Amino acid sequence: MYRKISDNIYLISKENNNIIHCNTYLIVDKEEAILIEPGNIADFEAVFSDIKSIINLCLIKYIIISHPDPDLTASLPLFEEALNDVQIITEWRTAEIITFYNLKSKYYLIKENNHELRLKSGRVLRFIPTPFAHYSGSFITYDMTTEMLFSGDLFGAISKKWTLYADESYVESMAIFHENYMPSSDFIRPIMKDLLDYNIKYILPQHGSVIKSNLVSKSILFLYHLDFYNTPRRIVNKNNTSTEIDFLSRLVQIVIRLNQVFSSDDIKETFIGSPITMNFEPVNITSAINGYKLWHMFFDIVYAKRGDYWLNAVETLVNRISETYNIDKPNIYDLRLRKLKEQNIEITTKYSNLEESLKQTAEAFSKTKDLLTRCPITGLYNKDMAIRYLEDHYDDLTNHGYLINIDIDQIVLINHEYSNKVGDDMINVLKYVINNNLEDDELLFKGKGSSLILLKQKSSNPQIKKRAEDIRNIISKSDQFIEKVSVSMGIVRLKPEEMVAPTQQINEWMHLLESRLEYAKSQGDGQIIFEGQKELIYYRNTILLVDEEQININLITKYFQEQSFKVIHAINPMTALEVLEKQKVDLIISEINLSKLDGFSLKKSLNEKPYFAKLPFIFLSHIKNETLIDRANRLNVNYFLKKPFYMNELIGLVKRAIK
Repeated sequence: MYRKISDNIYLISKENNNIIHCNTYLIVDKEEAILIEPGNIADFEAVFSDIKSIINLCLIKYIIISHPDPDLTASLPLFEEALNDVQIITEWRTAEIITFYNLKSKYYLIKENNHELRLKSGRVLRFIPTPFAHYSGSFITYDMTTEMLFSGDLFGAISKKWTLYADESYVESMAIFHENYMPSSDFIRPIMKDLLDYNIKYILPQHGSVIKSNLVSKSILFLYHLDFYNTPRRIVNKNNTSTEIDFLSRLVQIVIRLNQVFSSDDIKETFIGSPITMNFEPVNITSAINGYKLWHMFFDIVYAKRGDYWLNAVETLVNRISETYNIDKPNIYDLRLRKLKEQNIEITTKYSNLEESLKQTAEAFSKTKDLLTRCPITGLYNKDMAIRYLEDHYDDLTNHGYLINIDIDQIVLINHEYSNKVGDDMINVLKYVINNNLEDDELLFKGKGSSLILLKQKSSNPQIKKRAEDIRNIISKSDQFIEKVSVSMGIVRLKPEEMVAPTQQINEWMHLLESRLEYAKSQGDGQIIFEGQKELIYYRNTILLVDEEQININLITKYFQEQSFKVIHAINPMTALEVLEKQKVDLIISEINLSKLDGFSLKKSLNEKPYFAKLPFIFLSHIKNETLIDRANRLNVNYFLKKPFYMNELIGLVKRAIK
């Protein structure tokens, strides 16, 4: 079936009863047409028939592929056979994957075309990168003429009943889709922040319903505030304060989520004959059983009656509840995992001999070469290969090329506190983070010790400083490491000296590069040395944040790092006083309500020491009244902000206070 969204935009999809509904879109622009996300093989006949009834196939000049999943790309070979002279618009990583369909069509790579497509009519489509939402090379398409956003998997939804247009309840369906198919809200939130600056009349997702203008802002803000993180690592609440857990309320959350996918009748039937009674409109659970026994029994019943499919539908929410309230995850999830592992042992054993044979053959083929040219830890080409590359491209790189030597400041401590194996893993994570952010003219090599060497083949002094800062900030914000890390860097411009042979010049560059890195590491965390030991790229100032609220800590740290402020965290006033004895600090931000001592006690203690008394001091609190303000004034507190606050307001106050 197809539906006309506007004068020249059509939504095409096949009727089915799946909870995930797939949409294909067609833009008709005078003598050109663009097909967006052609779809899977099962839907091909229906989709293709609808397209033929709308336009002449020869008008289709482009096919947009936002990511390589088969639900939107599997029909590509069939469309290619039916269409003539069509170009596939995509990102290079997606192109590498869909090449396995043995396609013959030309690729229109978005990065090489300034992330835009200009049609003959002058109409412009803008391609907005959305990395890891949910594919590393994902992007979305904004039609600047109609102000419509073709959002790929973003704004997708799971629902047992599909409608063409979204209604007020659509956001809950979006939540279950994103929590199960996206890696983390950390990747979604920056995209949503950018989309708030666009004028968007309609959002057209690949899965789910079309979002009209009256719900666009609500949908963007909902995904901006949605908080989830898909990780196998358990997040432990270190606050050991004993609290009573309301398990019935938590299970009501689970039932509401189940009802997004399954009917209320099916859910009721699941618990017939059990000690748990279920009602709807509104959802309510009653049982003579309570506590952990009820929590575990609920999921045992779900698994016994409905199996893995139902458990999978709510696992993300279960993880969040377990982490938020420090509740043990239901036993059935661990038992099920053990069962799957046992089943896989038989399969793994069956094919292990074949895999071992193939592995030995591959190792015998590449062992000699790789031992000489690659680092055994990272798999990167080593320093000798970097030198060989510089020799082969010496004339092209001189005066325009740069080398950046990068190392984790905490690598020695990590090796000591954990193990050398963990340290090696951290080097691999560093490689992974940098590799995923490499630009087209950059190559990454393994350097001396635990360092990596990045070769930037064409740049300038201001650009390379900015690039180094960007890399440093990306790494400091990454949650891929076992703990927060910083990196120091040394930079060398590949500028030759007169009367110095290329081979000698390259060796001098390498020596200078390593010397600058060593000096950077000696100066403290996160330093960058370039063109002279005294030319440092510093953090602007150091802020001491005293707070116990993790969300607040994360937000302030993130935004302040973007403004080149270094943030040191203390969980209570006692720790804060210890930090101040060892670390130079330019300003203190403190919550009032803290364990052991409160914020007022901290400020009073600081006022007893002349140097600390002069430090600018800002209070944060969920409560602000005249009594608290009077106490703060008597202690010479500079500013008092009530939570929640605007981050740019806090940053402005900090800048004024430090001046």
